[in-house]
Amino acid sequence: AKRAGQMANLALRIRVIEDSLKVVPMEYRDGILDKVAYGVPYPDFRHPNTWRKWQQAFLYEVAHGLHLY
Repeated sequence: AKRAGQMANLALRIRVIEDSLKVVPMEYRDGILDKVAYGVPYPDFRHPNTWRKWQQAFLYEVAHGLHLY
C-alpha cells in the first residue's frame, strides 16, 4: 500500500510538470527542462532575460500545481 501511494504521488508530480510546460512556448520548453533538471546553460538563440521569464512562469505553474504556493 505504501508503494502504491508513492507511485501515485510520483505520477501526480509528473502530470503537474507536463501540464506546467504548456505555459511555455514550444521553442523554450527543451531549454527550460534542461536548465531546471540538469543545470545545462540556456541556448544562445534568445536573451537570458527571456529564458528567465519563461523559467519563472514554468516554476510558478509547477508550485501552484503541487500546492506549494
